[in-house]
Amino acid sequence: MFFQHINYLTVVIAAVVSMGVGFSWYSPALFGKRWMKEMGTSEAEAEEYRKKMTSADKARMYGAPLLMALLNAFVVAVLLNSLVVTSIAGMAVFAFFVWLGFSMPVAANNAVFGKDSPVLFAINAGYQLVNILLASLIIGIWG
Repeated sequence: MFFQHINYLTVVIAAVVSMGVGFSWYSPALFGKRWMKEMGTSEAEAEEYRKKMTSADKARMYGAPLLMALLNAFVVAVLLNSLVVTSIAGMAVFAFFVWLGFSMPVAANNAVFGKDSPVLFAINAGYQLVNILLASLIIGIWG
């Protein structure tokens, strides 16, 4: 069966790494300032929003992405185990095609219908590519 050989610890680790990548990717040190500019918001507006957040808002803001990261990592594990990808190059190619076929088209549609700039699309789609690549390597190597 598909779930028989999944190392659930690596799934959890990949999800936690995904959260860390998100915190870094959208931080001011990397793409956060440009992302906010492309979203049409300022640091002052973001700070005001953070001040108004309740505990329930914060739980949703971090809980939902963690749940999605766990789901993403789990599906990567199922697919890698099903396809028996064993080399690092194979894992990278696998990640690229999963991104190209599933994640990038969704990001592109969101960009088109959300009227996102090409820069905003690149920031968001790039984040997804890095996440899938890291999850594939973590799960593929240690899973």
